[in-house]
Amino acid sequence: MTDNQDKNLEAIAKLLFLTQQEKINWTPNDPNNIKTTYEDEMISFAFSTFYKEKLLRIYKRKYKTLRVKSSGLMGVMSMQDILNPTKEAVWISEIILEITDKKGNSIWQFPEEEILWDLLEAIKYKASGAYDLINSLLSDESESDNSLKNG
Repeated sequence: MTDNQDKNLEAIAKLLFLTQQEKINWTPNDPNNIKTTYEDEMISFAFSTFYKEKLLRIYKRKYKTLRVKSSGLMGVMSMQDILNPTKEAVWISEIILEITDKKGNSIWQFPEEEILWDLLEAIKYKASGAYDLINSLLSDESESDNSLKNG
């Protein structure tokens, strides 16, 4: 890894940590407001936050692409595949983390890293209120367990 790759990874890890510690709060965004590049592209789970006067946005992007379909066993290409390739449409998913301007235009995009999936999951967990719901359910369960034992 280069020094820049290390720094990008560390920065994303810090965003993940700060999100989990509730030091950064993310606001849900309408995915339909994010400009797409291609026709066969879908945006979902969009969130944004301000950090050190920068507007960050994260979202899941799914797009369709074509790939050569292999007819051979275990993905091995046959001579037929090489001479007359058959293409199939596949959907690819990725997580985009970017700095945007106030109008929502992307200024700079973080390189693709696996940890972005963890960051988006942490954001969804916090934004959904799942933590509070789970604690509430467990608290209610212990109260109902006590009433069942005493009843």
